[in-house]
Formats: sequence, C-alpha cells, structure tokens
Amino acid sequence: VTQKEADASRALLDVMAHVDRAVSAAPELIFNLLDASGKVVASVKKKTAAGVGPTEVPAELALAKPHLWNGVKDPYLYKLQVCLSSTDGSKDQEELTIGFRTITFDKDRGLFLNGQPYPLHGVCRHQDRENESWAVSDAQQRQDVAIIRELGANAVRCAHYAHSEAFLDACDQAGLLVWSEVSVIDTVGHEPE
Repeated sequence: VTQKEADASRALLDVMAHVDRAVSAAPELIFNLLDASGKVVASVKKKTAAGVGPTEVPAELALAKPHLWNGVKDPYLYKLQVCLSSTDGSKDQEELTIGFRTITFDKDRGLFLNGQPYPLHGVCRHQDRENESWAVSDAQQRQDVAIIRELGANAVRCAHYAHSEAFLDACDQAGLLVWSEVSVIDTVGHEPE
C-alpha cells in the first residue's frame, strides 16, 4: 500500500495485491476502505486472469475529504480490507490499518504534520523487558505505548531494529510518530545495500 496523496480535500492509495492461485479459476478481489465506524467509504472490484501461480493485482482507491490522522490530537484511522473470493465460494481476506497524513521537514522550521508545525517530544525505545528479554507480549507492547504517552511524548524512535507490528499499531492508535530504524546493528557490511 502506498499513500499517493493526503490532504483535507482528497486521499489516494495505490494498492498491489499479491495473489498465489492453486487453481485456474479467476477469483475476484474487492478492495474496501472503511472509516472508523466500519462504513465503506471507497471500494474497487478487480477480476484476475485465469491461471495457476502468482499474480499481482493493482488497485487505486480515492477518498474525498478524508479525516486526516493528526498525531496525539486526533489519531484517526481507516481500515483497508482486501478480500479474495473464488468461484468455488472460498474466500480469503487481509486487513491493514491506514492513517492518512503528510509529513514534511524543513531544515530551518522543523517538522510539519498535515501542513502544520509539529514540534517533536519523544523517547527512544528498546523492545525488551527485565527477566523477559525480547519475549514481550502484545499487551506489554501496548503498555509501553501508554507509558510513553503518559510521559507527554508524541514521537518514539524504535532503537536499532524493526519493532513488533503490535507496537507500531499501538503507536498509530495513540497518535505517536515513529522513527523506525533499519535492521543494521553492530556491523555494517561493504555491500551497496
């Protein structure tokens, strides 16, 4: 999913569904964008070509006057559902949470969220607990987000590696901006990547 546009007048998503078919039937894909109340606010249907094996199905969803994700003040989230239904009646569905926002940075004036100045007050976080190491539950991930918000932070740096999806989802729900590190620590190789 790639957010192509997001402002008060319009939001635009490009979605690429990767489908691996075990039978030659031509399944239908339905891309639905739901608001916070569960109402479908944008929808696209696509047919795939018949055949076995992997295929990619692109879709574009446009939404007029989106409710923008606005940090801790208003962390509004949509849900993107991609549903695959085959002629034999079988179905598969994936969901992803979406927060429409724009973030820009000016070297002299700082960070802007949705075109407005947004001073950052944040912390750095490691994903571990005493006596538990990295075996941190989803509930503990959410507890960490609550503690970070209690401190008054509106941003968090995920130290040194990719953190759990549960933590990142909880940050989105709480309105925390996240700086997610690449997974390079201790040793940097000589490869261009």
